[in-house]
Amino acid sequence: MKQMRGIIIAIFMAVISAPAALFAGAGAPPHLTDNYIISFGPRLDAIPGDPSFFLPINVSFSQPTVRINLILTYDPTIVTPVLLAPNIFVQGFTYDLSHTGRIRLVIITDLPPPPDIPPISGDTTVAWIMFRITTRFIGYDFLTTIGYFEDPGTPAGDNFIVLEDGRIYMQPVLVLIDGEILVRLPLYGDINLNTLPWEIGDAVTFLNFFMGAAFTRQQYANADCNRDGVQASISDLVYLLRVISYDSLEAYRPGIGFAEYRESAGTPARAGLLSGSDGHCDIALETSDEISGAAFTLDLGQAAGSVDEVFLYPEAGDMQLAYSVTDNIMRIAVIDWSGQGDPIGDGRLLGIRYSGDVSPTIMAADYSDAAGFPIEATASIEYASKGIENAPAVSGLALSGYPNPFNSVAALHLTLPADGHYELSVFDVLGRKVKNLFDDYRVAGSNDIIWDGTDDVGAGVCSGTYLVRLKGSTGSSTIKLHLLK
Repeated sequence: MKQMRGIIIAIFMAVISAPAALFAGAGAPPHLTDNYIISFGPRLDAIPGDPSFFLPINVSFSQPTVRINLILTYDPTIVTPVLLAPNIFVQGFTYDLSHTGRIRLVIITDLPPPPDIPPISGDTTVAWIMFRITTRFIGYDFLTTIGYFEDPGTPAGDNFIVLEDGRIYMQPVLVLIDGEILVRLPLYGDINLNTLPWEIGDAVTFLNFFMGAAFTRQQYANADCNRDGVQASISDLVYLLRVISYDSLEAYRPGIGFAEYRESAGTPARAGLLSGSDGHCDIALETSDEISGAAFTLDLGQAAGSVDEVFLYPEAGDMQLAYSVTDNIMRIAVIDWSGQGDPIGDGRLLGIRYSGDVSPTIMAADYSDAAGFPIEATASIEYASKGIENAPAVSGLALSGYPNPFNSVAALHLTLPADGHYELSVFDVLGRKVKNLFDDYRVAGSNDIIWDGTDDVGAGVCSGTYLVRLKGSTGSSTIKLHLLK
């Protein structure tokens, strides 16, 4: 009798500890043909170093449902959730990421007061989870799952749904299907995606990227040739060329030195000077290291003219140069293509001759040592024809951003000297446009613009350095913003 009394008391305490409204009608069985399923769609592929990716939360409900309670589990050593977002209009959407390895989610459609929101019914995606890959040091393809957590200390269960008529369903009536994320090991060095890494074709494809060609997600991952976690940098291209030149993969792992350089096979050709150019500037370097590769992104200003010539100075030794100009943005790559030359140090590196109203300014620069790893250096522009070291400042036009670094939202403060047409755009470090914040007529004065870390299609961009350029009829101003997620 005492044992029976204890069971009755335990049941009573479990019932009164849960919200009474949830358990109204909970005992009514489902119809034999009903389905109540929560899943995450087909297996999702992801790549270390990839920008954040989205995993859908899909449901299939035969009867109208007004509440979904879930506690999801994940492996924090492989993936990290960034945020959750509803895919349908609901009255209540709350989530908690504070407990490592778990995601608590509650979706409600019947909260008072009105408006009256239709319950969830049929097959639909109710929400999205944004993840990023936690680790980049993975030596093989790895399958990880998104599962469901049931706390044994919760009397009524943690994963359940509430129907419009008040019935509550949990397992086994509620079918919970795990999600799968396959983290694929990048094929480092396979830039042209032909499954054969460390070929000259990979180097050509990589160089085209520095001239403005787009990369896919897989190419970005494969382009982290030196495994430093920074994808598609000039040091990765130098690393790739060293591997191709010496035909030895073992010698080019991070932290291992290179073989002694071979004699140079030749000297790169240099074009003659153009007499028609009325403007001339040089890019000079100051560094305590020796440089074997450099990449620059230059803003040409209003560019009511043209670039006539880009050439290397003798101080560049056996380096070779490639450049392109798109939408007033110049991209330059200077690199020892043979993998056999001597590194360079301080001094003039290259010159630019131009005609008309061109005023080059450095937006971004990236440097590599002979081993294919990033190094620090300072580049300056010397305007030989104008006798000044920096581009002339535009009086009254100013741009600043805060906080910097920022996590999700940055405020850009603008000062416009006069009424006119202005453009505010965000670029990546290679000068490719990420987002156009505005391109229209503006009145003089100061105002703030918010950038929420998304591109032109609304997708979140990955962590890194971005260039924000304010351009008007009288000139331009560019700042760097650092996004840290």
